[in-house]
Amino acid sequence: MVHTLEKVCCLSLRTFGLVIGWLGAIGSISGVILTACALRYSNEIADYLLREAHTSITANTHADARSEVVLLGTIYLGSSLINGVVSSLLVFGILKNRYVTILPWLVINFIGLALNILYILFLFVVYAIYQGPIDIVIKFFAALLYFALYYYVFCGICSLYKQMYKSNRHQPLV
Repeated sequence: MVHTLEKVCCLSLRTFGLVIGWLGAIGSISGVILTACALRYSNEIADYLLREAHTSITANTHADARSEVVLLGTIYLGSSLINGVVSSLLVFGILKNRYVTILPWLVINFIGLALNILYILFLFVVYAIYQGPIDIVIKFFAALLYFALYYYVFCGICSLYKQMYKSNRHQPLV
């Protein structure tokens, strides 16, 4: 259950939503630009990764590494584009007082929260199996801290949605 908030970080819910939306949009634009550059230089990145892994560079290993770079870059490019659209919808919804356009942000970030919980559980299981390498403990607590911050932001935007829904309940969507 999501706790309803009145303010987030001393900001009104609308201001906080605009800040989160604009940060998401700017981050997405940066992600798209950096990923496009990485895809342009996928051969050089593949060579670098093979050298760092101390693997002999042959035609097959280079092709495999390059295809992995291109695949991961394409996935990240797609997720950056989706995040940009969703963040833009969040800003648009707040500015135009349309609560429906906030829903995509809530859905995408709810999925992100669920994946974060799965990652925390994975780290806990790995820690239980290997009995305490310090890097797993650090990753576990970093993931918990990230989850807490992520959940707080999610609660803020969800509270904004509820507030806008209550105030616009009787107005037509068009």
